[in-house]
Amino acid sequence: MAVLIDASSSVKYRFKMEQDSALAFVRKILRPGKDNALVIAFNDQVTTIQDLTDRAASVSKAIAKVNPDGNTALYDAVIYAAEKLRRTPESGITRRAIVLVSDGVDTVNRSSLLQAQAAVARADVMIFSLTTNMSELEPNAEGDAVLRQLAVSTGGSMLPADDEGRLSSSLRNIEKAMRNQYVVAYSPPEFHADGTYHKVEIRPVKKGLRANCRKGFYASASVEAMKAQP
Repeated sequence: MAVLIDASSSVKYRFKMEQDSALAFVRKILRPGKDNALVIAFNDQVTTIQDLTDRAASVSKAIAKVNPDGNTALYDAVIYAAEKLRRTPESGITRRAIVLVSDGVDTVNRSSLLQAQAAVARADVMIFSLTTNMSELEPNAEGDAVLRQLAVSTGGSMLPADDEGRLSSSLRNIEKAMRNQYVVAYSPPEFHADGTYHKVEIRPVKKGLRANCRKGFYASASVEAMKAQP
């Protein structure tokens, strides 16, 4: 998984909370020998401050060194992380996830929300957004809408991280979601690896249930190769 930390000036006064969110998450979920995480900080630029490792101590040390400054290249960071995870060699069934800690407002405008969503879909990555917006005291409908859209389109979710109690609950929910997933596969009729996007919808038969899943896939050559496997 990739942990993305908003290190821009816009979150400077609440950056300590962002750091604490990321630190607590990594210490709780990273299992040596089973899980790998990398840490990416973003402001005007996007920087990998810790490459993939299964050592929580290394990840925590990298997170603790981040200092906030500059603007917010949110969409660049999501695209960068998705591409980095996409190129990571797989071993067996690999789940790729991005944990995004931010207020959700991109102020650099080099990339768009649609470009970020496309990159995540191509990489088959799930996003969990931890919003640091204090909704009661400082509403940020625009930022939360972006964080929610990024997450929901991948089968993930947006969760609150604006105080210790909500953060703790959100971390438990993310861990539960990442540890309890099912893989459902099907063969689309007349499949063509032409790079086009295809929407997917899963409807539970039993009333009252809801399925969290990605909303579609790109018909790429890699998908066709997966179909050919026994």
